[in-house]
Amino acid sequence: MVNDPKRVNAILRGRSSAFTLQHLRYAIIAADHGSFRRAGDALLLRQSTLSRCIRQLEESVGMAVFERSSGGVRATPAGRDFLRVARSILEQLDALLATAHSTGRGEAGRLAIGFYTSLSAGNFRASLMDLRQRFPLIEVEMIESSRAPRHCASQRRRRHCDRHRRSPLARKQFRAALERANYGCASGKSSARQ
Repeated sequence: MVNDPKRVNAILRGRSSAFTLQHLRYAIIAADHGSFRRAGDALLLRQSTLSRCIRQLEESVGMAVFERSSGGVRATPAGRDFLRVARSILEQLDALLATAHSTGRGEAGRLAIGFYTSLSAGNFRASLMDLRQRFPLIEVEMIESSRAPRHCASQRRRRHCDRHRRSPLARKQFRAALERANYGCASGKSSARQ
């Protein structure tokens, strides 16, 4: 296996055409089905189109991935190693995209919540339990403090904290998310305010 990125780029530039992730997906499906015809049917592609894509992939990497016969296709020994790594790459890419989408929609990530001990009962506790149930991929960190020491500390650090406050837009988005969690409103406005 070649570990030098410059050498890999030079090898790929020397090939007739580069392959795409779609080529890798096609090759994996062809290996799973053992036939270009059955794989083409599963992908809703013509056999000739799938065969051409696999041929382009093989030319790009400089090796035969499949042995072809009248009974179908079978991965070569080197092709099995190639497909194993390709499958791993695609699984990791799919996981990366799923995580990015979840994080982008606010369904995953990390949330730190600071609260006073006196506020930890009632609706606050129910809201947190609902948040954890609805968004299990969000890691919630709870920071508990009593009111008196927190007040003194905030007075001493007011200048420092002012520089690190959330922007008005971030505060508005956070408030809307909490309201949606508490009231189930899609618009972000609670019925109590209306």
